[in-house]
Amino acid sequence: MKKAMELPANFLVLLILGLIMFAAAMTIAYKVFKGAENLQKSLDQQTRKQIENRLILDPSGKVLLGIASKEIQRGKNDVFGIGIRNLESEEKTFYVSGSCNLAIAEDGKAICDENRVGGDCANVCGKWILTIGSHKLNSKDIRVTEVHINVPKNAADGEYWFDVKVCYNNPCGVAGSIQYDNVKKLTVTVS
Repeated sequence: MKKAMELPANFLVLLILGLIMFAAAMTIAYKVFKGAENLQKSLDQQTRKQIENRLILDPSGKVLLGIASKEIQRGKNDVFGIGIRNLESEEKTFYVSGSCNLAIAEDGKAICDENRVGGDCANVCGKWILTIGSHKLNSKDIRVTEVHINVPKNAADGEYWFDVKVCYNNPCGVAGSIQYDNVKKLTVTVS
């Protein structure tokens, strides 16, 4: 009888130890993933700081791209950083806009080309780019914002070129808008 009771008691002890070890493993996994999330945020902050510092070091710099070229897989998205410094004498509201103007397949053939008749880049990759609203800046202020590129799952392999403009007074392309600096170029390689 004593042996019969010993087996369930041992099983119960092992079960409790197993649950404790499982809980400890879950706690460690949570801390690891939380740490990775914090690392990602600090990398983002680091990129923002680098763009700000580059604008500070160039006193005549108005608009600056952090990284101008990235590889993005189909069905994925990524973010480009863009810095804006208001060198005007008064507060201005800035708008960032983007458009796709050229796409070349891996074999070198044009997928679309806005410089040709019937370029049709608006339908090929025009909806991939997303810019975030307006940015009100006092004179000499700097703001770093984001340009998002969302590559659809059905995108063809190749290189896609996007023009990014910064305007003030009104959104780019709207009456009364003034383009603030040269057009900046982003390149996305889709694979």
